[in-house]
Amino acid sequence: MAPGKTRVTAKLYTWNKMDIDNLFGRVKWPMDWLVRRGYLADDDPDSIEWAGIPKQEVDRKNQRIEITLEEVE
Repeated sequence: MAPGKTRVTAKLYTWNKMDIDNLFGRVKWPMDWLVRRGYLADDDPDSIEWAGIPKQEVDRKNQRIEITLEEVE
């Protein structure tokens, strides 16, 4: 999916709710991983657009990050 612009949606399932800057901090390493593996061209504003602020939900038994990538026409 790397070429072109990509819309990114993220949902974090965490121990406790976090403030917005920490939400974006938590998705930095997965975004970098997606760039290194070629799923994203880059993580700059010309390559991705965020579909809003990452969502969050408390799930203490199964903490995870779910990221959805959608090609922008």
